[in-house]
Amino acid sequence: FKGIKNKCFKKSHLFSFVLASSMVLHRFLGSWRLRVDQYVAINPFLVELLIQKGIDAKKINLKPNYSKDFGFENYLNRENFYFFAGRLQAEKGIQHLVEAFSLLKKNLVIAGKGDLLGWLEKNSTASIKYIGQQSVDEMQQLYLKCKAVVFPSIWFEGLPMAIIEAQSAGVVPIVASTETTRAMIDEGENGFLYEAGDAASLVETVNEFEKKSVEELNLMSNNARTKFKLKYEEEQHIWMMDKIYNKN
Repeated sequence: FKGIKNKCFKKSHLFSFVLASSMVLHRFLGSWRLRVDQYVAINPFLVELLIQKGIDAKKINLKPNYSKDFGFENYLNRENFYFFAGRLQAEKGIQHLVEAFSLLKKNLVIAGKGDLLGWLEKNSTASIKYIGQQSVDEMQQLYLKCKAVVFPSIWFEGLPMAIIEAQSAGVVPIVASTETTRAMIDEGENGFLYEAGDAASLVETVNEFEKKSVEELNLMSNNARTKFKLKYEEEQHIWMMDKIYNKN
């Protein structure tokens, strides 16, 4: 009922009603429990959620998202700017991100589009640069040039590609702490976590990042690349999907 009231699907009461009705019908018929052979969950939280909804744990396979390998760049060769890529929406944390970097007066490059573009243009400072939507190749170059990727989303994310892509490029991510992101970032080893939605916490974390030497950042960078290679590389994805689809 809340989903219908708030037009959660396609911003429409009608579409939300149709989707909600379908979900209720299939719960009643037991479709999710009886007629699905295997589930693929992209993070541990979804595994637990499916189990809570009555799905047999033996049917659930944990397989994360994956990314192409963006390559690697040493911190000696990176440029002096932070990078955000994503939709310009309130739930993506763009407002506290801009607030924090307005206080920090450090260079921030923002890529993407969304409903808060007008707000962003009004509230940006000289150190905050908006570059619009970028192609995959352009994004790759930005990941390889920036000194850190900031991921400020304040809502539940499945398995954010921005973090995976940052790890692929060996760039240190600074990430809003949620149940999902805490499983992706080993604090102080391959990235930094801060309190989601809190500009002051983000400022404090960026200042902590700034204290790191090039040698320390390169170590964190290598740790991020290692995590990508072990969990999010394309070859791992293919191997895991083959294993799932050939499961007896």
